[in-house]
Amino acid sequence: MCFNSHASAGDAEMASVTRAFPARFAIVPETAKFVEAFCGAHGIGHDDRLRLVLVVEELVANTIMHGHRVECDAPITLMLRPVAEGIELRYEDTAPAFDVTAALADAEATPDTALEAHPVGELGLRLLAHYGRDARYRRESGRNRTWLTVRIVR
Repeated sequence: MCFNSHASAGDAEMASVTRAFPARFAIVPETAKFVEAFCGAHGIGHDDRLRLVLVVEELVANTIMHGHRVECDAPITLMLRPVAEGIELRYEDTAPAFDVTAALADAEATPDTALEAHPVGELGLRLLAHYGRDARYRRESGRNRTWLTVRIVR
């Protein structure tokens, strides 16, 4: 199923789903199920599902390891909605302020080198930069709010 690029804003809001998870590695399989269910409901193919799951897993891992620096019960909130270009992901956490869009710009500008030459931690940002488009960030009410669109191959 392809997305209706002529859907109204109200239609897109009705198609969006939101769920909160604690900032713990144990929730990674739950986030994958959440993404899988959304993709199944919207006819999104297997490879695109895997890309979206990978993006979410990377964001969750970064929140825990680099944001909070520990597993905790602080909320991570995921919102998914279909848009003409793919799937819009809104990712929120309560970790210290971190503008992922600046990090993505740096990761995208990094020249391609052998996998072994990349420092630990930079590969995830390169994956996000590769799969995500139109990234935006805002710090509001003690939360990092990041929006990005994961393109869907049709």
